[in-house]
Amino acid sequence: MEKYSYVNDLLAKKILENRDFINEYCLLFKVEFKILEKQVLNLNSLKRLLECANIFSTTSDEDLCHLKNISYLICVLLLKNYNQEYENLANMIQKILIKLGNFPAVKMTIQNSFFKDYYSVINNSEDDSSLDIDVLIKKFLNRIKIGGEEEYFTDFQTRVFNHLIDDRSLGYSAPTSAGKSFLLTRYLSKKLIETNKELSIAYIVPTRALISQVQKDFVKSFKKFKVKDVDIYTFPNQIEERDLTTNKKKLFIFTQERLDLWINDFPKEKLDIIIVDEAQKIGDDTRGILLERVIDKIIEKNPSVQKIFLSPLSRNPEKFGEVFNIDSFVKEKTNLSPVSQNIFYVELLNNKSKVYWGSKEIGEKFLFWEEEVPELLLDEDETKIWMVKRFSNNLDDSNIIYCNNPEQCFNVAKKMIKYFNDIPLDKELEETLESLKDNIHEGFYLIDCIKKGFAYHHGKMPLFARKIVEDLFEKKKIRYLICTSTLLEGMNLPAKNIFLYKPKTKKQFDSLTFWNLAGRSGRLLKDYYGNIYCLNINEWEGYKPEIDKLSENEIESALEKELKKRHKAIYDYLKDHYKKISKKDNVEQIVTRFILGELSQGNEEFIIRLKKRLKEEDIPFQLIEEEVKKISNEITLPVEVLEKNSSIDPRKQERLYNYMKENKISQALSPTQKGFYNYFKEIYRISYLYLKDKELSQKEISKAISLAREWIYGHSLKEIIQQRVNFFNIKDKDSLNNLINSVFHRLEQDVRFNLYNLVKCYLLIYNYYVKTNNIKGVNESFLSIPTYIEYGSIIPQVLILQNLGLSRDTAVEIYNTFTPPFIDLEKAKKWLKINKSKLLEKLSKYSIKDLEEMIIWD
Repeated sequence: MEKYSYVNDLLAKKILENRDFINEYCLLFKVEFKILEKQVLNLNSLKRLLECANIFSTTSDEDLCHLKNISYLICVLLLKNYNQEYENLANMIQKILIKLGNFPAVKMTIQNSFFKDYYSVINNSEDDSSLDIDVLIKKFLNRIKIGGEEEYFTDFQTRVFNHLIDDRSLGYSAPTSAGKSFLLTRYLSKKLIETNKELSIAYIVPTRALISQVQKDFVKSFKKFKVKDVDIYTFPNQIEERDLTTNKKKLFIFTQERLDLWINDFPKEKLDIIIVDEAQKIGDDTRGILLERVIDKIIEKNPSVQKIFLSPLSRNPEKFGEVFNIDSFVKEKTNLSPVSQNIFYVELLNNKSKVYWGSKEIGEKFLFWEEEVPELLLDEDETKIWMVKRFSNNLDDSNIIYCNNPEQCFNVAKKMIKYFNDIPLDKELEETLESLKDNIHEGFYLIDCIKKGFAYHHGKMPLFARKIVEDLFEKKKIRYLICTSTLLEGMNLPAKNIFLYKPKTKKQFDSLTFWNLAGRSGRLLKDYYGNIYCLNINEWEGYKPEIDKLSENEIESALEKELKKRHKAIYDYLKDHYKKISKKDNVEQIVTRFILGELSQGNEEFIIRLKKRLKEEDIPFQLIEEEVKKISNEITLPVEVLEKNSSIDPRKQERLYNYMKENKISQALSPTQKGFYNYFKEIYRISYLYLKDKELSQKEISKAISLAREWIYGHSLKEIIQQRVNFFNIKDKDSLNNLINSVFHRLEQDVRFNLYNLVKCYLLIYNYYVKTNNIKGVNESFLSIPTYIEYGSIIPQVLILQNLGLSRDTAVEIYNTFTPPFIDLEKAKKWLKINKSKLLEKLSKYSIKDLEEMIIWD
C-alpha cells in the first residue's frame, strides 16, 4: 500500500508539471468565469481531467493537499458546465468527491439537483453491496452517529473527531472555512447525549460579541440532535451555587475575563472539558497574557480536564501542549478546506484594468481580463465601489467589502447610496426599517443603506443593529456588506466574494490576517468556491498575498515574547511601577501574574516551566523573582481579592486599600438609594486615580457616569441617543450618525469595559475593608453595581433573562410586556416554556427570533 501511495504521489507531481494539463485546467476556469464561450470538451480531454482528478484525490502526503483542491475544483467545474453533455459524468464526479472525503460538496450537489444520490450519502441505504469498495470504506470511516442522526465528516474532521471521542487533549488547525467550530458542536452534542454523569464544559471566545454567535450555534445543534437537560451560561455574575449543584450538564460560554471571574467565584467547581477558540490569541499582548494565565489556573484546578485548542492556519498547533505542559498532546492540521477560494489580482492604472487569476496550487498567475475603465475614480472609496460593481454581477452572490475602520465603512456606505438604486422592499425589510427607527433613530444611515440593498457592520455599531445586519445578510435580503475586522473575530459572515484594497487592521496586516479574511469567501454547504479580489497589491502595506504558497501562522505566547524582548522593562517596572515605559499594559500584566503566582503558591514551578520553554534565552529570572518576593511581602490584601482583579497590579490595589483605611471610607450606596449619582462619580474618580495613575477632570467623570447611569437604569439606546441629540442640538445626518457610533463605542469601551473593571476592583477591595474593620450598617447590595454595568439594568428578571443568552433588548421587552415573577434561572426557564405561546404572540419579531435561537424550549 505504501509503495502504491508513493507511486501515486510521484505521478501526481509529474501531472502538475505538465503544460497540457495546466492549459486544460485553466480552460475550465475561463469557461466558468465567462472569459471564453463555453467549449465542448472532447471525450479525451474529459477523460484526462477526470483521471487527473482521481489521482490527485488519493495523494497521501499532507504537503500535496493542494492537489486535492485541484481535484475538487476539476470536479465542481466539470459538473457545473458539462453535466448535460456526458451521461455518466455526475456518477464519476460524486465518486471522486467521496474519495476526497468532501461530503459537504456531495451533499450540496445532490441538493442542487446536479446529480442523484448515487452512493446513498443523504438517504443512507442499508444495501451497500453494489457500491465501489473505495466509496464503502470512505463512508464507513467518515460516518458519525450522534443520537438518532448520522452525519458524514471530511477526512480532517473525522481524524479530529476520533481524537475528541477518545478524550484526548489536542490542538487543531485548519482554514477558516473548514468547519472547526461545526465539529465541536457535533462533538459536544454526542458527548452530552451519551453521558449520564455530571459534565461541565467551558468554551472560551475572544470577544463578548462572539458569545451570542457560539450560543446560537450550540442551541441549533442541541435542537437538531435532541440534546436535553443541559444549561448554558454566558455571564458568571448571576450564577448561584444552587444552579451549579442541581444541574448535571453545564456549558459555560465566556471570554477569558468572564471565565477568570467565574473561577474565582466558584473555586470548587470542576471542569471536564475546556475549549479555546481562536487559541492563537495567546500571542495577543495583554489579553493573550491573561488568557494563558486563565488556562493555567483551570489546568491547576482540573489536571484531568480535556483541553482543546482551535486555531486557523497554524504551523505549530503543538505549541499549546508545550505552553501548558500537557502530556500526550495531539496535534492535527490541514490546509485543505471543503470550500475552495480563488484569488484574483486586479491591477488598475491610468483607467485600464488587468485581472489575473492566481492559482496557489500551480503557483502561477493567468491573465483573465484586460479592459478600459470609463469611470473617473477620485479616491480609494470610489475605487472600491468600482471594483464591487464590476465583479459582483451574479444576483445570487453575497459580497463583502472590507474597510479598515468604522469611519471608512461610513464613507464608503454614503457613496454607495449615490451609486445604487432602491431595491423592492418586502414585508420583512419594511419591518426591519421600522424597527431600526423605533430602537435607534430614524436618521440612522443604515436605514438608507438597506433600502439600496446593502449594509455596513463594525464594532462601534449598536449590537441590536449588528444582529439585524447579520440576519439580513445570511438570508440574502441584502447582497453587499461593508465590514471591518469584526469579520476576523470569528463572526459567522461568509460571502461568495470579498473585495480588498489597501487593507489594514489595528495591528500589522500579516499573512494570518489575509488568509483568515480569504477564508470567509465561500460558504460551507452553500458555495462551491469563494472569490477574493485584491486590488493593486503593490500599494498594500504589510503582507501581500503570494501566489506560490499558503502562509501559515506561527503560534507564539505573548508572555514568552515580552520576557524575551522586554525583560529589562519588566524588571524596571517591578522596581518602580510609576516609571514611564512603552506598552505598559503588557508589562503590568506580566508583573501581576508573577506577583499573584508568588502570593498563591509560589513561582518556583512556573519559572522552571518558563526556563524550559525559553531555552537559552538570557532572562534574569533570579533578579525578577527577588523583586517579586519583596513586593509580595508588602501586600496585605488576600490573594482571593487580588485574583478577582487579575488584570490590575496588586501594588495599585494595595494603595487603594490603604487609601480606604487612611480616609476611613464608610459610605456605600446602591443605585436605588438617594445620592447614588455623586457616590458613583466619586468611586470612579478614586479608582481611576489609584488604579490608572491619572486624575480625571470633573467633565470626564460626569460624561462617563451620566452615560453609565442611563444604561444601568434601563434606558433604551434610542432614549440615550435622543437625549444627546437634544442636548447638542444636532440637525445634520453625518453628525447624528457620528453620535450614534460614539455612544455605542463609549458604552462598550468606557462603561462596560473600563468602568466595569475599575468599579469592580474598588468595590471588592471595599467589601474586604468593611469586613476586616468591622464597619457596621453597610448594605452589601453595592456589590451588584458591576453586574448592573455589565447587563445595563438593575431589574433582577432582566439580568436573569440575559444570563440565559437573550439580548438586553429582548429581556427588557419581556419584562415590560409580562413583568414575570421568576427569581432565579431555573424558574425563568420554566416560565419561558409555560408561556411560549404568549411570548410568540406578543413580542416583536426580533425578540421572537432571539428566543428561538437562544432558548431550547423542549
